Amino acid sequence: MTHAEWLLLLSPAGLLVSVVVHAMLARCSREGGLWRHLGISLSLGLGFMIAVLTFSAVTCGDVPTHLAVLGFDTISFLALGYVYAEWNNIPFTSTRLRVLRECRSAGGLDRRELVRIYDGPEVIRLRIDRYLAIGQLREREGRIFVRKGWVYWMVRFYAVARVVLFGKG
Repeated sequence: MTHAEWLLLLSPAGLLVSVVVHAMLARCSREGGLWRHLGISLSLGLGFMIAVLTFSAVTCGDVPTHLAVLGFDTISFLALGYVYAEWNNIPFTSTRLRVLRECRSAGGLDRRELVRIYDGPEVIRLRIDRYLAIGQLREREGRIFVRKGWVYWMVRFYAVARVVLFGKG
C-alpha cells in the first residue's frame, strides 16, 4: 500500500478515537448529556484525523495528494459520525415511537396509564411534556392523543421497516 492509501484509513481511526472519548465522557461526566458528549468526541476524532494528515503533509511534502485525502477522509468521517450519532439516538427514538403507537392504538391514554406501561415515572413525564410542547401529542379531557397524522405514518413506516429488517416479533 502506498502512503496515501494508508491515510485513507484515518476516517475509521478518527471514529475510533471519537468512540473512546465518548465512552470516557459518558462514564466520567453525567453533565452535558448525549449530544454534548457526542459533539465533543466527534470533534476530537475529526481533529485527530486532521492533525495526522497535516503532520503527514508537512513531512512528505505532497500537499495536493494530502488535500485530496483530507477531503475524502472528512466526508467519510462525517458519514461515519452521523451513523454513530444516530445509533446512539435509537433508544430515544424507539421510546417515542412506542409512546405514540400506544396512544394511537388505545384511542388515547391518561398519564397514569403511560407511566404504568413504561415503569419510569420521571422519564415518561418528561417525554410526555416534551411531546405535548412540540405538538406531537395533545391532551384533551385528561387523555393524550396523537396530534398530527404524519406522526402516525412515521410510526407505521418504522414498524414496517422493523419487520422487514428484523422479522416479526
